Amino acid sequence: MLNKVLENVSTIAIGGHVRPDGDCVGSCVGLGQYIRENYSDKTVDIYLKDIPESFHFLKGTETILESVDDEEKVYDLFISLDCGDTDRLEYSKTLFNKAKHTFCVDHHISNIGFADVNHIIPEASSTSELVYGLLDEEKISQNVAEALYLGIVHDTGVFQYSCAGPETFRVAANLLEKGIDGPKIIEDTFYAKSYAQNLVMGRALMESILFLNGTGIASYIRKCDGFLRCGTKRSGRNCKPASRDRRSRGCCIHV
Repeated sequence: MLNKVLENVSTIAIGGHVRPDGDCVGSCVGLGQYIRENYSDKTVDIYLKDIPESFHFLKGTETILESVDDEEKVYDLFISLDCGDTDRLEYSKTLFNKAKHTFCVDHHISNIGFADVNHIIPEASSTSELVYGLLDEEKISQNVAEALYLGIVHDTGVFQYSCAGPETFRVAANLLEKGIDGPKIIEDTFYAKSYAQNLVMGRALMESILFLNGTGIASYIRKCDGFLRCGTKRSGRNCKPASRDRRSRGCCIHV
């Protein structure tokens, strides 16, 4: 399918959803890097904003564009990844609407298929797993494998969620065979927390209550407690603890 979609196109834009998570970043960077490495006649721009600092080790993140400099630019192809509708493309939506052709790859059941060509499989663990299925396995480099593995890890909760089926583990094994350091990716991008994040979590646990016979826990932290400071352009999900440590970005307390 990918070869067919890429026929007769020279300029490609790749975009994902607002507040990109591991699967969004992994699928976008992985596919973008794969195209750059295997299709020398094509140029690729990736549009994502505010990706977590811990993801910056991925090859290709250094080229990500966080704004649209020319809203009149028309790409031959816009590829939407891990995005359920065009509104969640946010600032790159204009480029999607102007593109000559569009292609969507997603695993969200709410996606109705808004592109010219759609590859939507709700049963898949992640968009990164779907992207892997579109690629020639022999042409997947270590850099591409790292990105896709990160995406699968994050959307499966390190292979704990029910969405991680047999095919997910087979894909992960194939990616590990590319020579990537899977345990390091998991530790550094999924489990590792900054001092500021641990402070916030500790405070939340101290103020928490159990309910439903101990099967549920609820807590909250107020902005006035001094732990969080929020800009007007950020949602609660991206509030930052009151530390200058950039790795604290994206701290989230589930209520």
